[in-house]
Amino acid sequence: MNLALKPEFEKFVEEQVKTGRFDTPEAVVAAALTRLMQDDDDVDFAPGELQAMLDEGETDIARGDVLTLDQVRAHFQQRRAE
Repeated sequence: MNLALKPEFEKFVEEQVKTGRFDTPEAVVAAALTRLMQDDDDVDFAPGELQAMLDEGETDIARGDVLTLDQVRAHFQQRRAE
């Protein structure tokens, strides 16, 4: 497979190889694709599920059902201590 990249992408790939972060342009592209695949795996909502969660959060905020930053910190400090 041959790919044509936009000049700014090509420059980025070349810089990654030039700095020694990657050995070859193919390694840069492989790393990018691997990251893209991982990102896709991390976000797996059913259609409409994310919007429903956002709507629920906005409803909670509107009725004042929220936590302060100090409450959140205390919660995580308590969990760490357990």
